[in-house]
Amino acid sequence: VDPRNKTKPVEAAPFHSLMGSIASSTGQLTNALTVMQPAGDCPGRCHPATPSHASKLRLTRAPRDSQGIPGLSFCGVTCSAFAIEHRHQRRSSRMPRWQTCLSCEDSANAEMSHAPSNLAPLGPERCETIYSPTVLSNYMVSPFATWMDRLLKDCPEDPRCAMQCDDLRECFFTRGQTVEDRLLEWFQRTHPGLRIVDLSYATIDARRRTGDDLCVAAAMETMHAIAQHDTAVLYQAPLYHRAAGLYGIADFIIVRRNHDEEIECSIWDTKLSSHPKPTFLAQLACYAEAMSECSKALALKVIVSKVGLVLGEEAAGNGTAQELDANLVRPYFTPLWAKLRAFQDQFDSAGQPPDPVETSKQCWGRWAKYADAILTARDDLLLVAGMTRLGRAKLIAAGYKTMHSLAAMPTRITSTVAAAAKITIDTLKNLRLQARLQVQSLDRPTCRPASQLLAGARQALATLPEVDRGDVFLDMEGMSLQPGLEYLVAMSDRKGFYHDWWAHTQKEELEAFRSVLEFLRQRREQFPKLHVYHYGAYEASAFRRFARVSNSARDKKMVEELLGELLVDLYPIIKHSLALGMRSYSLKDVELMYRDFRQTAVAKASQSMEVYQSWLDEPDGSHWEASEKLKQLRDYNRDDCESTRQLLSWLRKRCSRVIREVPTSGKAAPSTAKASAPPKSLAAEMQKALKQLKKAAEAPTGGSPASTAGAHESLTSSP
Repeated sequence: VDPRNKTKPVEAAPFHSLMGSIASSTGQLTNALTVMQPAGDCPGRCHPATPSHASKLRLTRAPRDSQGIPGLSFCGVTCSAFAIEHRHQRRSSRMPRWQTCLSCEDSANAEMSHAPSNLAPLGPERCETIYSPTVLSNYMVSPFATWMDRLLKDCPEDPRCAMQCDDLRECFFTRGQTVEDRLLEWFQRTHPGLRIVDLSYATIDARRRTGDDLCVAAAMETMHAIAQHDTAVLYQAPLYHRAAGLYGIADFIIVRRNHDEEIECSIWDTKLSSHPKPTFLAQLACYAEAMSECSKALALKVIVSKVGLVLGEEAAGNGTAQELDANLVRPYFTPLWAKLRAFQDQFDSAGQPPDPVETSKQCWGRWAKYADAILTARDDLLLVAGMTRLGRAKLIAAGYKTMHSLAAMPTRITSTVAAAAKITIDTLKNLRLQARLQVQSLDRPTCRPASQLLAGARQALATLPEVDRGDVFLDMEGMSLQPGLEYLVAMSDRKGFYHDWWAHTQKEELEAFRSVLEFLRQRREQFPKLHVYHYGAYEASAFRRFARVSNSARDKKMVEELLGELLVDLYPIIKHSLALGMRSYSLKDVELMYRDFRQTAVAKASQSMEVYQSWLDEPDGSHWEASEKLKQLRDYNRDDCESTRQLLSWLRKRCSRVIREVPTSGKAAPSTAKASAPPKSLAAEMQKALKQLKKAAEAPTGGSPASTAGAHESLTSSP
């Protein structure tokens, strides 16, 4: 759409006029899709846009062309009007991108004409299947999860596909969109004169494989926009590598022109994470390679000089990108993409997925439930709490392949096995005890899990302070998808009185932490020997983050006193005093030792993040008294505080004999949270991620890219 004349229909043919000999040499550009514009205002291509007339759109399936690819055309409205409205609806409803598609395949209304069958080609050859950079990223993280994703797409009725679990995919997508929006707002706010071309209307969901011609058409929109002399920034730009079968959407492309009319581009990708990862760089390599192929096919003087990562909302709000020379990442595209293609070509739905133990549990994503079923069915050593993948491999090499075999290991041969497996004898004894207790618990499913005092129980329990009437039990609810925001800090006392502080912005969060510290200061005047109990390092780390961002010396001093004198982390005391017959030592698992299953509407951390994200999207009240969602979160948090209190009571009762025999220090146990350290340079982290990317590319074809590169990106990251 020509922004200078919004009432005149414009065809794609001006690109032919603009490029002259290039168009005539390809002989195809004049056959590109005609983009018709309705009367009246049109959203056009320049951002921002208001989809005022998108309801007039009628879209349907057209007859298939000779190549079997569905045709696509529009009646009475522009392509851009349809897609901008599509994006608007997707964002307003928070529908993830993988649940939507710009293809006409699912449309029902009819008033169409047949699209040209031969859109301007981007290269002479093409792959029959098309994958996105996100698929490569997911494969690098977990071949197992990638295989299951393929099974779900090709054979959704397979019983294995029913074993999915919630992996916060939609929450990650929503927060990822926020990062994009903040960077887009930064461009508009700080560079009001720039022409920002929004190509989100050209987005075609490659996972639905809408056809080669449609991918070509979308990528042509990007190259057309780059060729315009006044284009400075492209947003949501489709790119297509025809020969490789790669289709992706770059978040931002910054365009610069040299004196010799050479076009220099930087590709930026926004990420919710505040730290770079090798998978992020692999995605950038895909975009750079695809743009290079597009420009080469059209004989354009376009050079991808830089690639960059915008890491987190704060960086997006400041317009800060961590950039690398594009030539540093592009060489790794070919070997990584070849591995992915080979992996996909070997897919057989009748076969078995790659072994889930090749990658960490955090990488299984929505297939964690099925992975767990695989491990349980074969009684895998990884079921033993505290077992690492390296330890598992060593024990298998020593002849112990199952949890039951480890549990049955005779005491007299532990030294021999430890030497053969090249692990310390203490480590082997602890793993054998853990396996034995878990087997006992499995044999008595109606009883409480088995437990046993450890040899170091006296030393661990000696750090447990004496009981005081003023003791409180602390728990926090944070939005890990939005780093730094603890939206609920709360604690209960021994009588069950509950105190809570809420925060929905970073400013409110600072005030909430100050209120908590002041509450504890006043309470300590009344109860000088009180302690603040919690479970795990999260709370101590959160207070350290608060002290780091606060400009108040008083805040920093109060946090120092809290950490050094008041906070008591029960997790290390439990771990070093008792072995429990369960696979995990999280609070939700350990509480099975002293209480039954939870009855609250929200029962686990992932659910709490989903509910809070739902409240952010659609608030049903400004405070917990008026909001059912916030009330559910409050009930969940209060139950956590109560469970921590019950845990301490159970621990004192379970270990009463040892506690009576050892003197207590009366001081808080050392916190397990790491002390504040100078933050690593992001430039140094980028170099580390680059080395990991190289290692993944050079790994043997049969190896796991994730384990080689050390990449642990969640499969729920936003494309």
